Amino acid sequence: MTRRALLPIVLAVGALLAAAPSVAGAATAASPSEWAKSANAICTRTQRLVAGVPRPMTPQEETRAFSTILGYIRQQNDGLRKLPRPKQTASDIATLMRLFDKQAGLIGGVIAGMQSGNASAIEASRREGNALNPKVLALTKKLGANDC
Repeated sequence: MTRRALLPIVLAVGALLAAAPSVAGAATAASPSEWAKSANAICTRTQRLVAGVPRPMTPQEETRAFSTILGYIRQQNDGLRKLPRPKQTASDIATLMRLFDKQAGLIGGVIAGMQSGNASAIEASRREGNALNPKVLALTKKLGANDC
């Protein structure tokens, strides 16, 4: 798999996911707008981290880049999971978190495929990720987490 073929995956990861948690949220349940503001801060931080990952030039660098990005995504997901959930949107947030976790798992599948040289595993993970993207985008828009 060439660097050029993997670039859309890297860009999709950067656009849809990313990142390390910020200190956000209070001990009590936030309003939907407060949750969205905190979520956007976490996701914006992640996007900056992902954007700072050096562009891979070799297969080994690609694997390292994806592993680094996956670490940021897991941190992001952990940070989002810690945010107090408003009752009004708790179910949608739980669904979004399941989708984010599934996307992280698919990135893990890409990494495993890269490490083993299994192009079909990479492609299968990419296809499944592309199928999830519209659901993720619809939920982030609905929740006001437009930076996620």
